[in-house]
Amino acid sequence: FTPEHKSKVNLIDYMNNLAETKNFAGKKLLKCSINHIKKYSPTGIQLNSIDENWLRGFEEYLQKRQLSNTSIIDYLIAIRVTLNTAVRERLIPISPFAYYKQTTKHIQSKRNFLSFEELNKLNNTYCPDENIKRAFLFACYTGLRISDLMNLRWNDIKENHLVIRQIKTKNLLYLPLSETVLYLLKQQRGNIYDLGDEKVFKLPCLATILKYLREWTKSAGINKH
Repeated sequence: FTPEHKSKVNLIDYMNNLAETKNFAGKKLLKCSINHIKKYSPTGIQLNSIDENWLRGFEEYLQKRQLSNTSIIDYLIAIRVTLNTAVRERLIPISPFAYYKQTTKHIQSKRNFLSFEELNKLNNTYCPDENIKRAFLFACYTGLRISDLMNLRWNDIKENHLVIRQIKTKNLLYLPLSETVLYLLKQQRGNIYDLGDEKVFKLPCLATILKYLREWTKSAGINKH
């Protein structure tokens, strides 16, 4: 049984406290969701008062704001995570999402891909930061996520392959390295077998990386995102 005073916790207060335990992306999503909840329920709402009717009304409110489907789904995910956490902490017995079926669906967006000709253009075009250029080309030829790329260390490379624990999925990745990728590594360090705990690519923050990528691709005459 859940004590009544615990289930009367205000949703916004609870989400604010939960946001403090999240990384930047999770914290930002919770804060944005809180802003919309304040507009939808100006007087506030307690955790034990949230039901599928409230969720339906909140989703309809977001739809009327003409937000993208992705944003609406993200805000609903933020509330789902909040309520699931409340269940685990014994604040409410069950999440109302167990009874609710959302109407907003994912719409797959069109993605742009680089051709080999465009990769050659980038390879032959000057980039203000040579380390970013080498890291980006390395990612193109290996398929590594940027989180794995920024965390890649020399001792992850075993002769002509690398073995890493992926940051996002926690899965172990065994990846053979092509001659092109090995060449990019040799540009970085004279001997690719000189292994250690040092990072392979010393990269700045993501905002700086994207700034250089935009300048570099524009110089190469590539207008893809």
